[in-house]
Amino acid sequence: MSGKSAKEARRLEVRSSVSAPVTITKRNILEMWAVLERMADVKGTKDIQFQYGIARNRAKLRPEVTALEEAQKPPEGYDAYEKARLEIVKAHAKLHPETGEPITYDEGRRIAIDASKQRAFDAAVEKLQQSEAHKAVVDQYREQITQYNKMLDDQIEVGPLHPMVLDLFPPEHTTGRDIDILFPILKE
Repeated sequence: MSGKSAKEARRLEVRSSVSAPVTITKRNILEMWAVLERMADVKGTKDIQFQYGIARNRAKLRPEVTALEEAQKPPEGYDAYEKARLEIVKAHAKLHPETGEPITYDEGRRIAIDASKQRAFDAAVEKLQQSEAHKAVVDQYREQITQYNKMLDDQIEVGPLHPMVLDLFPPEHTTGRDIDILFPILKE
């Protein structure tokens, strides 16, 4: 049997097989989702079976991912605290010498704090967190995040997920970690 016909036989085998539901942790669902999201954006994959498998598995996981995203949302009133905290961050930020703008890192998601202002920054944030206006909502959000992190280790049954042929994954866009994460849905 030639390489091409063997590959076609594997495709037919996967197409005809129905995967049973899989029991995995919610953390694994988020990891799987991240890999599938990245793979969905890979350009140049002309294999329709690969694209179909990605789309089908994303559709199966989407309700769980949406529920996890909702569980992470801060409680009502947290926005006011976050706005006040951001003002403190800006006041204590390390500034770019030429532009005078705060220096950011982590793809612009974080603002660097000036080392000489670190103690004052820490004290100001602590005071804000303990203030009457924000203490309850900050404590509520901390507890929510603690519960969320515990929940990520809960096992649930999802699927059935669509089995995917390993040979269809583009090697230049697939890591060993990706294979490990997607193992429950891979067929050789």
